[in-house]
Amino acid sequence: MSHVVDDIPAYERQSASMWERRSQLAPRFAQQIALTVGPHLPRPLAECDVVDVGCGYGHTAAALAGMAASVVGVEPSQSLAERARDHDADIEIVHGGHERLLERPASFDLAIMDNVFEHIPDQAAALHHVAVALRPGGCLYLLVPNRLWPLEVHYHLPFLSWLPLPAANAYLRWSGRGEDFTDASYAPTAAGLRRLF
Repeated sequence: MSHVVDDIPAYERQSASMWERRSQLAPRFAQQIALTVGPHLPRPLAECDVVDVGCGYGHTAAALAGMAASVVGVEPSQSLAERARDHDADIEIVHGGHERLLERPASFDLAIMDNVFEHIPDQAAALHHVAVALRPGGCLYLLVPNRLWPLEVHYHLPFLSWLPLPAANAYLRWSGRGEDFTDASYAPTAAGLRRLF
């Protein structure tokens, strides 16, 4: 299978071993999710239908496949969605953004947004789409970097997320680590996240 590489963000291309590193960490990520949300789920995870929004390479979705009744991964990057389909696990991968959740109202007990929220410009709409897709009593696992954390998590540059976008882009280009910070620039502050909810 040939893979499109043009739509993979620069921070994903920084390391040729990104697939391998995330593959090794995925079982621990899945376990962390299970431990965190377990007490809040409407039924045991083994009986839950799960959607991983922005599933990337699909490693966490694949790891969760052995823990949940069903797992669907939704991924806007065509090339990452293709890679996610390479897993042997029993998961469904849907190419598209969070808007695709509207096609599956009240279908999931657990929605996961693991380090994806900072890539979404209209976060209120994304949360609405997740809410539509969740069944009554469903749970959202949301992991997102804080905009005010001193070291930006994608490009590992100090204070990058503190800067206005034009200055952040200039800093990114100066560092040689990328050209445009826009895709990863939507991380909220803790107060901003509370306002969204």
